[in-house]
Amino acid sequence: MIKLTDLEHQNKLLKAQEHVGAHINYLMDVLKPVIERGDWDELESLDIGFTVTGESLGKIGDDEAWRKLQPYFEPRAKQTRTIDFTLDGKVIERNLKNQLK
Repeated sequence: MIKLTDLEHQNKLLKAQEHVGAHINYLMDVLKPVIERGDWDELESLDIGFTVTGESLGKIGDDEAWRKLQPYFEPRAKQTRTIDFTLDGKVIERNLKNQLK
């Protein structure tokens, strides 16, 4: 789970996920159902989320996009951290549907 120290910034990011295209809430209307279905090909083709200006944060299946997220979540971070989908140096498998429930 990503925890942000600046709650005002967090609220702005969450608000940016509302009214994306035809969706009232991108996270709940788009991402959650795809995760529940376990359709990893579809999930990887979707946007991670959106900036407060409405720009895509990148595609879920793009490892480079995940490495560039910190400035959006913590614009004043003193230390760079990235999200890494590996365990003991091995890429985590896509078939984690039962683990996410």
